[in-house]
Amino acid sequence: MVKVTGEATFDDYRRARQKQTLKYEIAIAVILLGLSLYVAIWQKHYVFLIIVLIYLLIGRPYYNRFKIKRDWREISAGYRGEKTYQFDEAGFHTTNEEGKPAMSPWGNFRRFRESKETFYLYFDSQGYIFIPKRLMETSEQDALRELLRDSLGKKAKAMRADDK
Repeated sequence: MVKVTGEATFDDYRRARQKQTLKYEIAIAVILLGLSLYVAIWQKHYVFLIIVLIYLLIGRPYYNRFKIKRDWREISAGYRGEKTYQFDEAGFHTTNEEGKPAMSPWGNFRRFRESKETFYLYFDSQGYIFIPKRLMETSEQDALRELLRDSLGKKAKAMRADDK
């Protein structure tokens, strides 16, 4: 059993969201740049390329920050205040917004992912729970990693994502 107690902050949430949306953001940038280069080179409309570059360098980062802040305000009730997360052979235990105990069996999770700063437990391709590693000692991190691998079995698609 691994027990984690602490509070997830906005910075924890921001880093987790940025890490989870990185591939999506890269795909958007590649598509927009490809399209704008096509228009600039073959159609000789360079203004479109300039607009796309301004959007990608200035507009998109501000939009993402706004969206993350808005989402934090909407979902933060479940993360505000000190929480206790408990992991055992049965599943993941915590308290809900009303303070009542809640449990998710391991069968509800598809996989887990680990970065330098965070553990992610995925319900599906988009839905996840994040647990900041700063709330745990190194030995607790090792124990949680082992428990996740054992509990999820073949579903344990642990992916290492290095935070930079």
